[in-house]
Amino acid sequence: MRLRKIKPSDAKYFLKLWTNKELIALTSGRPVEPAEKLMGYFARLLDEEHNYLIVLDGKVIGHVMIVRRGKDSFGFPIVIGEAKYRGRGYGSRAIRKILNIGFFKLGYKEARLEVRPENTRAIKTYRSLGFKPIRIRSYDNPYQPKVLVMVLAKDSFVAS
Repeated sequence: MRLRKIKPSDAKYFLKLWTNKELIALTSGRPVEPAEKLMGYFARLLDEEHNYLIVLDGKVIGHVMIVRRGKDSFGFPIVIGEAKYRGRGYGSRAIRKILNIGFFKLGYKEARLEVRPENTRAIKTYRSLGFKPIRIRSYDNPYQPKVLVMVLAKDSFVAS
């Protein structure tokens, strides 16, 4: 399993991942956006340096990117596409790779994420990597009214 920077020809993978209703339910919960809007978002992502597809044996199975959250912190939205690839450790491996980039290549001091409280599989994964829950945050958003905020300090991360 490896991370590969996205390129223009990856639009088909991006659309497949971000039109998957099951994935959307686990992440933002919003209705699937029209393809034109998703393609505009994808075009903007091409300009981002740390935006990757997760590739297993030549097959794209997910997407992860680094997003600056503050002067010293970053987040990393991640999805593993098809259900048959979830629960097999690929997400954990991708997160470890992205944490290594964020902490040791880019020099961030903290990784911060938000996860739906009902996404217990993701929370278990984040905890196993050392993330600590810090609070429940509420939004005025009918699709995602509450999220669990979790953090991991660089000093607590064991590089791999």
